Amino acid sequence: MTGAERIDVAGGQLAVFSRGNPARERVNQDAAALLPVGKKRLVLVVADGVGGARSGARASSLAVEEISRALAEACEGVPERELGGELLRGAILNGIERANAAVKALGLGAGTTLAIVAIDEDRTMRTFHVGDSTVVVVGQRGRVKLQTVSHSPVGYAVEAGLIDDEDALHHPDLHLISNMVGSERMRIEVGA
Repeated sequence: MTGAERIDVAGGQLAVFSRGNPARERVNQDAAALLPVGKKRLVLVVADGVGGARSGARASSLAVEEISRALAEACEGVPERELGGELLRGAILNGIERANAAVKALGLGAGTTLAIVAIDEDRTMRTFHVGDSTVVVVGQRGRVKLQTVSHSPVGYAVEAGLIDDEDALHHPDLHLISNMVGSERMRIEVGA
């Protein structure tokens, strides 16, 4: 992408921008989806292919496809008033587990990380993430209201107060992750 795109959705605006590392000429291994659930709910999905693994772009695409498919199947024929809460949460969790199985089935050692936000009709949200892709919610005045913890040694060090955000950006182990889609030990962190 050369610039951000704005999309009007569910009573708000979404800005989207994705670009590979400008210092390296590689394929952008990111994939994303904006998935409306009925008229009043929205699921945002971002998958970031693991750069040191083969087929990161394919792993990201597969993850987004599986989550999208799981949501569509779970919501098919369900009345609007019943689309939120447990149904939505279950569909997303099933989609992530299906994504993990699909990426492992590639047999290439491929991996991706995920950051997902489900926004409900009352403007509440729930986060789901795997790996070092984090969800950051910022208020209108730029104040961070929520930031998930990166599943990585550096992310845990920041959370524990051992290093600050600035040092984390330049840490020599920034590329290491402790969780990803495509792993036998994948775990899903679900926000409240």
